[in-house]
Amino acid sequence: MSMPSLNFSCHLYIPAQGYMKFALPAESGPRKIVRLSAPSYDQLTDPGFRRLLATFESLQPPPLKIVQV
Repeated sequence: MSMPSLNFSCHLYIPAQGYMKFALPAESGPRKIVRLSAPSYDQLTDPGFRRLLATFESLQPPPLKIVQV
């Protein structure tokens, strides 16, 4: 299956005299620190978790619609 190509228009305005002024956004740092931990074997074999995985595997993604413009 081939991926559709996406076209977009991009305009860059350059001043006739002087330098082009630009500023990159400044990062303020992380807002929240999240710590991840690997699940234990007991958590992976828990029946509730296994049912959740089975539910995710049973879901079918919606059919892909390709529209040519």
